[in-house]
Amino acid sequence: MKTKVSNLLALVFALLVSCQTSQSELEIDILNDILPELLSEYSDIAPLKYSHGARTLFIYDSFTSALADSSIKDLYSRTMNTGDFQMFFEVDTIWRPLVMKLTTDDSAPKSFEPSELNQIKEYEIVNASKAVRLQKQSTIGVSRFSHIFFSENKTRACFYYSFLCNSECGEGYIVFAEKVGKGWKIAQATNLWVS
Repeated sequence: MKTKVSNLLALVFALLVSCQTSQSELEIDILNDILPELLSEYSDIAPLKYSHGARTLFIYDSFTSALADSSIKDLYSRTMNTGDFQMFFEVDTIWRPLVMKLTTDDSAPKSFEPSELNQIKEYEIVNASKAVRLQKQSTIGVSRFSHIFFSENKTRACFYYSFLCNSECGEGYIVFAEKVGKGWKIAQATNLWVS
């Protein structure tokens, strides 16, 4: 009996670990699929377009609560009213539960290793948390991501993304991503702030 209980506990533990791994892999897959588009085409600043020869992109090594950014705290009220939601985000209300999770999440940061991200063109991706100095001449800027929230069937995802161009400029977005075929595409990115 003791062996059966031990085996059952080991199986449950293995399932929990594999679910966590699957979630982590999905998060890295999303970033690998959409980060080049987000950095080069979809943003107002378009860091990779206007990098002026810079070749280093710093990325923080954890998914954090979006509530750390003050622009997120105001969004919850916009998610409560369906009409306001559609007008502000310009997406179908099917995304609303994910935005509600995003705007109320206060969970602890979850680590990931930026080196797991695919190289983007000729740019060097550097772990911002381990960098001695974030300011260097070849720096494009610093990116940070919130926790990523998925639909139950894992075909839609929503997260907050911010980019800071050293101390000169920055922007923040709610990103809506959809699984298309074997990869992820940006369905919509709503700009919350730019400076």
